[in-house]
Amino acid sequence: LTTCGYGDMSPTTKGGRLFTSFFAIFGISILAVVIGVLGSNIVEARIGKIEEKKKIAEKVTLGKNCEGTSKKNDVVSMFLSQEDLLRYIILFLFLFGSARFLFRNENWTIIETIYWMVITSTTIGYGD
Repeated sequence: LTTCGYGDMSPTTKGGRLFTSFFAIFGISILAVVIGVLGSNIVEARIGKIEEKKKIAEKVTLGKNCEGTSKKNDVVSMFLSQEDLLRYIILFLFLFGSARFLFRNENWTIIETIYWMVITSTTIGYGD
């Protein structure tokens, strides 16, 4: 799941390639969620510290209690923006267009094509 393949070992059977494809997608997705949550917690903690320093600076500068003047900046995270969605659609169409080309012109099976698409798009690249 580290997304770096050295080429010394790679699955050769249809079952192995199918398992590797699903394992890669599932594992990378889980890792992305964990890293996203961790990153969000770090950002929110940092924003909290900045807000505390801002309140202290306002009190010192203005010499009075300024509790109502400062609004907390919430971290707004949107699952997918329209630009991201468009990028994913373009990537999806490119990968499936390439896969269709390889399926038809290289006489690959559908499992070989799916395996190629997943291993290439996730940058695992076993070198096979």
